[in-house]
Amino acid sequence: MRDVPGGSIIGTIPIGRKVSGNLFENMVKTTYNGKTGYVYAALLQKNPVK
Repeated sequence: MRDVPGGSIIGTIPIGRKVSGNLFENMVKTTYNGKTGYVYAALLQKNPVK
């Protein structure tokens, strides 16, 4: 997870953890473990909310 798209790494999200967020181009803005940052969308599995 990065502080801004293309910015410094501020944390990691373990494989299998569920996160939600908003898509901005190729990045998803999300909050995990109290930190808000950006993750490359290609690294996440898509499961739309029903």
